Amino acid sequence: MRQASVGTGSRPRPAASRRAPPFGGCAAVAIGGSMPRRPATAFQRDRETAMTDTDHSTTAIRLPIGSAGGVVFDVVAWGPAQADVDLSVACMFEHELGGAGMRGGLLALDRALGGQLGRLREAGAFRAQPMETLLVTTPPPGLPPRAILVVGLGDPAALHGDVLRQATRVAMREAIRRGAGAMAFAPSVLDAGHTDNAPLDMQQVMLDGMLGALRAEHMLAAAGLAAAPLLRHCSFDVGAPRVQAAGDAFRAAFARLAEAIPGGVAAIAP
Repeated sequence: MRQASVGTGSRPRPAASRRAPPFGGCAAVAIGGSMPRRPATAFQRDRETAMTDTDHSTTAIRLPIGSAGGVVFDVVAWGPAQADVDLSVACMFEHELGGAGMRGGLLALDRALGGQLGRLREAGAFRAQPMETLLVTTPPPGLPPRAILVVGLGDPAALHGDVLRQATRVAMREAIRRGAGAMAFAPSVLDAGHTDNAPLDMQQVMLDGMLGALRAEHMLAAAGLAAAPLLRHCSFDVGAPRVQAAGDAFRAAFARLAEAIPGGVAAIAP
């Protein structure tokens, strides 16, 4: 997998020395509020007006999905530029459908990065081909995420569920390799004009990818071949108008997938 890195240097990575607990060996978690946030910055006060699909309030709407492998999963009404996490992941196509430009959360992220995503793609330095990645290790001051990963999805006209599944696996593995304690994932499909997504079964394939990659990392750690993952929180980005429907769909998908997790140790959010 090809990866480009943008930034002047890497931020400190936490040490990972604990051995992994059994996959999914966590109790049900009740999520009653948002993760601790840093003080408001100029960026947070001056929101991007182009983000019509994303809630920009200081306290984002957060709905629980479930927990597995020591990681709590939820849905949050924010975009990749607003995610207050160690690694914020967004996806990007080779181009937008119909020749339209970026919009929504991806447009806001591009603007927050000084238009570099669009410039890199136009120059062919980052083509957003399937599973091609771009890592921003030093986001501009004021951006909540400590690092940003962009994952290529290729041709939007050829999008299918397995591409999204692979993208979530890439995101999960990169978050664990970086020692992230919290990550967020934005599929950015709507931002490319891809609106007919029912056949993709997006919530099912994205969770399947995340859980599969997480389980693999725990198996490596249990075999003494890798450090135990430090990841404890994984959020899926969604626009505020769709957050309730997305939360319901993610919980239903998680319930179906939890049945296949050995030992019945996954916990489904109420």
